[in-house]
This record gives sequence, C-alpha cells and structure tokens, in this order.
Amino acid sequence: KVSNMEPIFEVLVDSLSTQYEKQIGLEFVCGDEKISAHIFDEVVIIIESLISDAAKNSIELPEDRERLGKPAVAKVTISLSLNDGIIRIALTDDGRGFSKKAIRNQAIALGLIDVETRLTLDEITYFVMAEEFSRPILAESSTLDYSDLAELHQQTRRLCGLISIDHRRQIGNGIYVDVPE
Repeated sequence: KVSNMEPIFEVLVDSLSTQYEKQIGLEFVCGDEKISAHIFDEVVIIIESLISDAAKNSIELPEDRERLGKPAVAKVTISLSLNDGIIRIALTDDGRGFSKKAIRNQAIALGLIDVETRLTLDEITYFVMAEEFSRPILAESSTLDYSDLAELHQQTRRLCGLISIDHRRQIGNGIYVDVPE
C-alpha cells in the first residue's frame, strides 16, 4: 500500500535536514491505493530523488528563510495518486525555486549557450534534467547540482513516464511525475 511509504521518507527528510543544515517538514498525502509490486520500488526511488533535490537546491537555510519572511521550517509536500493506471507523484515545496540566473550562468560556463542567450522556462527545465548540465563541476563548489533531477529524468523515461515542473521563483517548485502502473 502507498500509505506504507511514509516512514521511509520521514527518515530521509531527517537525514537530509541534518546533512544540509536545513529544517524541513514533510507532508505525505495519499489515498489507500495499492500499486503493483513491480512499480512500488520505482515510486520510492522517484520520491527519494524529488525530496533530495528539494533539500539540496530549493529549500533555504533557516536564517535565510526567516530573512525572507518565511517560517524557519520549510514545507515539502509529496502527494501520490493513482488514476486510470497512471501514478502521479507530485512534490511541492515553499523554497526558493530554480534560480534562472544561476542556471543561465552555469550553462554559459559549460559552453552550452552564449552570453546573449536568454533562457525560457522550457530551456531551464531541459538544463536541470540534462546529464551534461546537472552534475557539478568538481573544481568549483559553487556550481549547481541537479544530479537528482537528471537521474529522475532517466528513470522516468525508462518507465515511459513524463515530468513537468512548475517554476515558482521565491515561492518554491512544483515537480510532477506521471508513470504508468
């Protein structure tokens, strides 16, 4: 049952909160659906990737959140539903969202675009999920690390699923993954 997943994610959130020195609250919303055993483990991996990315990239440090007028404890909501054979996994958070400027600067540094290029929201989505972009440059600790989203993209493609991202600058992200059961 889907509801049996929640303790796994609470442990992950506690671990990531400690690792990144952030305060993260988790809300897990699901019905009492049962999903096939063969897809259960895949869904767990998808949710772990989503939570890891939010902790790493979207959620601010407690002092930064307070400076922005947000509660010190960030809110991450995972919702899971099953409808007509499609499993929808949604993560929403109240973090900073994607930094278009930082993503653009990293794409320029990697030689993927030139300095005159302006990125659309679709292009931002492409970059954060592209393997050649998403891995941090080891020599530069300031580079972005969207490796969790790149891995999620590969896994979702393998499962014949889709990902969509709702970029909400300074108010968080919404990332939606649909995979067939």
